[in-house]
Amino acid sequence: MSSIHEAAVAGNIDILKLLIDNGANVNLKDSKNFRPIHYAAWQGRTESVFILLRCGANVNEQSLNGDTPLHLASQYGHLEIVQLLLFHHADPTLINRRSLTPIDLACEYGHIHVVNSLLHNTLCKQMILNHNNEQHTSLHLAAKNGHTDIVRLLLLNGFDINRMTITDGSALHVVCRNGRYETAKLLLECGIDVNLRNSYEQTAYEVVIKQKSGNDIKRLIKGLILN
Repeated sequence: MSSIHEAAVAGNIDILKLLIDNGANVNLKDSKNFRPIHYAAWQGRTESVFILLRCGANVNEQSLNGDTPLHLASQYGHLEIVQLLLFHHADPTLINRRSLTPIDLACEYGHIHVVNSLLHNTLCKQMILNHNNEQHTSLHLAAKNGHTDIVRLLLLNGFDINRMTITDGSALHVVCRNGRYETAKLLLECGIDVNLRNSYEQTAYEVVIKQKSGNDIKRLIKGLILN
């Protein structure tokens, strides 16, 4: 790791400024294709990110894993940095090697304030409402990990509750498989279609009855079917 990478990751502002003043390359990449701004965004070093951007750091550079600084700030819940990067025209629609966008990562890791901030970005909101990913969606990632508050936020912002993926089926299939009772309850209250079938032609109820746990979810869905 170079001196400028070390200064960025440590948030050592004086050293960072000194290195830049003496000609250090703010877009220098290491063996992982991380630039200094990647490290600063990952570690939540807001002032370092600001200085690097002011001195010409490329806001949309991707690492070997395809992560931009916005991916890292979103994954680790650094709201101020997310907002700063968006202000400097970070692209929220770029995907990494897992085919995940920054808002996908914020949903997966449960950072609701970051999700809310990204939803205020027009490009990002249009993307999640219109994008068809065969493997996962922001809603599926939030549901899988039991982030009920984020699921609610996505639905309030117009996300299609019945969106299907090839790998997982509906969000209800996902919560049934992972035993997320509160999230299942919310999805059912919001009117998710219990008759949707995944790629194995199973309904969510047929998925949950095969699980050792999840009796509360079984009762919820069974009650809805019988009514």
